[in-house]
Amino acid sequence: MTSCIVVDDERPAIQLLEKYIGRIGELKLSGSFTNPLDAVKFVQGQKVDVIFLDINMDELTGIEVMNILGDKTKVIFCTAFSEFAVESYELNAVDYLMKPISFARFERAVGRLNLKKEIIKRVPDDYIFVRADQNRRMIRVDIRDIDFIEARSNYIAIYKMSKPVLVYSSLKDIEDYLHDSNFIRVHKSYLVPESRIQMIESNTIILKGCTKKIPVSKSYKEKLMERLEGRTFSR
Repeated sequence: MTSCIVVDDERPAIQLLEKYIGRIGELKLSGSFTNPLDAVKFVQGQKVDVIFLDINMDELTGIEVMNILGDKTKVIFCTAFSEFAVESYELNAVDYLMKPISFARFERAVGRLNLKKEIIKRVPDDYIFVRADQNRRMIRVDIRDIDFIEARSNYIAIYKMSKPVLVYSSLKDIEDYLHDSNFIRVHKSYLVPESRIQMIESNTIILKGCTKKIPVSKSYKEKLMERLEGRTFSR
């Protein structure tokens, strides 16, 4: 988990960010502070990976906080003032969010942290558990039941029995996680189980028991054909 804190002298702003953080499975909220001096002491005393930091505060500005802490922790500024944007990037802030902050914008900022996704917990090789939806439900997915996996912006859709389970992750993460199984990347947006491939026709894959036609991009088709070479018979 990635430890984070919120620093803002306005309680409603803190509450909003706490709500957003609770919706991101990779983040663990370690504390919230209205006084930046207290936040500095906290960070100096223990490991904090990310600070969601206001700029215009009484005791210390967010810029001053960042100067004090140096590169000890990453910073995402959350402010109503645009005039500090250039200076914040010169200090290598991860992002600069303007209030009011939407969850979509917050999510993009978190994406820039390049966090290790911890949404999937490995169990025996025939099934996995995934954290899905805002309620953080743990859903069992039998690997043999997966029809295909599709990338959707910051999420992936794991299809089984033609129904998707949405998980906050990237296709690359789930591909790496399933590297020992029979899944193969056939497109920048699709991962399919090799055992389900029924037919390859031009740049399209037909999967056994699945009505959706999966596109195959040129960049992945060569690797697909190499993988299937040992199973290919022709005269």
